[in-house]
Amino acid sequence: MDPQSPSPVIARMPFRRTRAPATAFAKVVVWLSQATKFAATALNADKPNDSLLLEALDEWWIGFAGRPEISQDHCRSVVRVTFDKPRGEGPTTRDFDPALLAFAMLLCAPGGRLALEEHGPGGGYYYIRLYITGERPDGQRRRVYLLRLAADTPPDRKTKEPTNFRSALRQDLGTYQQDPDNEPTMALYGTSEAKQDSVDRWRELEMEHPGLRPAGIGADDFATLLNLAHYLLRQLPLGQDAAA
Repeated sequence: MDPQSPSPVIARMPFRRTRAPATAFAKVVVWLSQATKFAATALNADKPNDSLLLEALDEWWIGFAGRPEISQDHCRSVVRVTFDKPRGEGPTTRDFDPALLAFAMLLCAPGGRLALEEHGPGGGYYYIRLYITGERPDGQRRRVYLLRLAADTPPDRKTKEPTNFRSALRQDLGTYQQDPDNEPTMALYGTSEAKQDSVDRWRELEMEHPGLRPAGIGADDFATLLNLAHYLLRQLPLGQDAAA
């Protein structure tokens, strides 16, 4: 089931909108610096310390049911996160690239969370959405499907989902060259909108509550960090695109 189904049934979940604590934000920024160096050198000695992301999450709740865990798969780090199903059916796991986790954390830094939501006419299909506090100028909630962020799905395409539904790893994702169902793509929001939502929220804090920003940087510098995180995510190989 594609996450861009036209008539999703969404289980609303109450949540705390939390900004990133300064210490957590700083650890994400350190990870970005390390990952940038590794992207330039490809030296094993320069691999980023992915545990920094878990340490940051220890201080900052953004929707996970428990502490994520890091494992190694073919010499690459995989972060396994646990969510509670919205009907109280128990936990379920999803696998992230560390770069996706860092990007999502940065997007949520001015106030946001990740949420597992039920979709489909009969329910039973679960997708992760990223929410950022507030609304867009058109009145729409600031929210994006995580798989669209992971695959960097263009506005006019749908995400080619993984065979293993638990995976949000870029190596398992792709995008459809054309709509596989010959229907209009309903969910057009993706990476550019998520970044704009997050920067807009940062600007709101800057104007209304400057003391509540996770760090003492302006919105333009924050936008630069988001662009860097997005760049690092895109360095990971994406699964093959598919024609309908």
